[in-house]
Amino acid sequence: MILKSHIHSNNFLFVVTVVVCASRSAAAPAALDDGSLVEDINYRTDRNAVADNIFKWPNGIVPYVINNNFDVAVKKKIVSAMQSIENSVNSAQSPCVHFVPRNGHYNYLDIYQGSRCHSSVGMENRGRQEVSIGSGCEFKGIIMHELLHALGFYHEHSRYDRDENVKINFENVASGGNLNFELKTPNEMSLQNTPYDFNSIMSYDAYTMAADGSRPVMVPLPGKADQVFQMGQRLWLSDLDVHRIQSLYGCQKDTTHVDRPEQDNNVLACNFQSDLCGMTAGSADFNWVRTTGSSPAGPGAGHSTGTDTYLVALSYGNNGKTASIVTPMSSAGGPCIDFFLFLRDSSSSLDILASGPDFMATKIPFTPSSWAYGQWTRYQRKINLPPGFPYQITFRADIGSADVALDDIRMYTGACN
Repeated sequence: MILKSHIHSNNFLFVVTVVVCASRSAAAPAALDDGSLVEDINYRTDRNAVADNIFKWPNGIVPYVINNNFDVAVKKKIVSAMQSIENSVNSAQSPCVHFVPRNGHYNYLDIYQGSRCHSSVGMENRGRQEVSIGSGCEFKGIIMHELLHALGFYHEHSRYDRDENVKINFENVASGGNLNFELKTPNEMSLQNTPYDFNSIMSYDAYTMAADGSRPVMVPLPGKADQVFQMGQRLWLSDLDVHRIQSLYGCQKDTTHVDRPEQDNNVLACNFQSDLCGMTAGSADFNWVRTTGSSPAGPGAGHSTGTDTYLVALSYGNNGKTASIVTPMSSAGGPCIDFFLFLRDSSSSLDILASGPDFMATKIPFTPSSWAYGQWTRYQRKINLPPGFPYQITFRADIGSADVALDDIRMYTGACN
């Protein structure tokens, strides 16, 4: 869901773009689910997967058609996703993968607005090949995920060595969801001599397919998550994602130019694993705290890995009170505020405020969707401010009977992913 609001503060005009995306538990609407209870891969019973070179796109050339039913903004995101993959894997000395508009090609991707997000794995060699970007899938990172399926890649958690790296809590997998966690055999899936990659854009997050959205389905085994910043991230290709594309398509291995505008234009990135990342307590009745595991009236675990530290404003003893935490001052230009929120119910709420030395604290429109209660949900707010205009962002919890939890806060200049 995308909304726009215009707010005046001290004669300064804010333009705020609001984007909502559910973390993929069974409680989320199917239209917002990367496959919902159905795998986001189109299966074929008469084929191997990427272990067989016949399903690679010849010379890395991938013809495509983008359906005219998409609006201009979504078409631009699809092209941007293609360009990000190309910029990450190609070099002047070693071209690797190119998406090209169809011009008489027999095999091609038909990118259309289906009911959800899904793609086949590799080239089917049957002419038209569907890639569905349904309502709620129009995030650049989700589009990149589906395009990597089309290039020939299964989910990271389908690797046959998965159980050496993560634990699947099958008792919390929603009915009909077990298919999404079936392992591939060595005949179906080549690991390309690479280790398990928790940061891959091809991994699910900890809560995908959860029957109870407050409890994780997939968590790293002890000692395996030291280098994980966010399992199931949909921001950019990991270094190993790039390495594997280059390996599959026989081009030079070079991960020195991975396209990560959100990181390059970073203002703040915090998963609260080590500290508060420079954020400080604001004027309020009590403080947010870092915690792990289950909170009494909130999530059963953090969002990043399902075993990590997150930030929570506890409701116990604080009914009717507020807790505030404030980002460091920045003059980098208006940010995209990208974060995950957990609210058990509507008794508690979160306010987001922008403030600075040149303008009063201004409340940014924010109303969680009713279907998002009881699960980690991703939200984005784009605030347009000129570079050199100092500001800071306050997250204020208004407490009723439920805890308010935050995780994986990222602020960066430029468009929201």
